[in-house]
Amino acid sequence: MRTLIIPVQIAGLWGFYELGSWVRDILQIPIPGSLLGMGILLTLLMTGVFPERWLAGGSEWLLGWLPLLFLPSIAGVVGVLPFLQDRGWELMIVVIVNTLLVMASSSLTSQWLVRRRAGGEESM
Repeated sequence: MRTLIIPVQIAGLWGFYELGSWVRDILQIPIPGSLLGMGILLTLLMTGVFPERWLAGGSEWLLGWLPLLFLPSIAGVVGVLPFLQDRGWELMIVVIVNTLLVMASSSLTSQWLVRRRAGGEESM
């Protein structure tokens, strides 16, 4: 039975991608359809309209294959090795600084949300 459910769940995820692309085309907005589709899915999951269990198996299966999907990106880096040898240090500095900025902003945002939630629960 599970072998039948997972393709249906993956098709459901693909359906949200297509829905997002359709919304993007209709509204003519410069946001990728995949992001809009995942935003719609997130909204439906958070409101409880769409239960997580309806897509859990398919998403777990796709996550299992995720490392394989990054192989073309890694192979593409091999093609630009001469560029990396010339400008690699500059790129490394940019990547490190951006990583630190993302980590700091994520940390501050999560701390702010925890404090906000704790403050909101105390007043209830």
